[in-house]
Amino acid sequence: MQLFCGNMDQTNNILEKIKSWFVDKWKWIIGLFVGLLALSLAFLRRDSFHKKNFENLKKSTDAERKVIEDATKKTSEETDKILQDADETKEAVIKKNKKAADDLDKEKDEFLKESKNSDTLAEDIARELGVDFVKTE
Repeated sequence: MQLFCGNMDQTNNILEKIKSWFVDKWKWIIGLFVGLLALSLAFLRRDSFHKKNFENLKKSTDAERKVIEDATKKTSEETDKILQDADETKEAVIKKNKKAADDLDKEKDEFLKESKNSDTLAEDIARELGVDFVKTE
């Protein structure tokens, strides 16, 4: 029983020492607690500020990404439209040139037919070229 009581006295003695230490140092302990609390609040406020900055940065980045995607899409659509218009214009020019070439071929054929039967071919060519025609008999 003494062994148990002896341990109880030591425990009480240790508790008394701790209690007296707290009583002597209570200002330091409160100051340390208040300092840690203020430091924690400062870090919490700073983290909240950084969180807001991060959210604003994320919104800005998302908005920028959307603008870039829209611009890329519009550029692609406009490029396709320009290519389509260019193809249509090219086809129209080719069709027009083909018609002009066909008309020229017809004129050439008519000219050749007329030239074969013409007695004044040399005179007509000279007149077209703007030179004098000298007739030899």
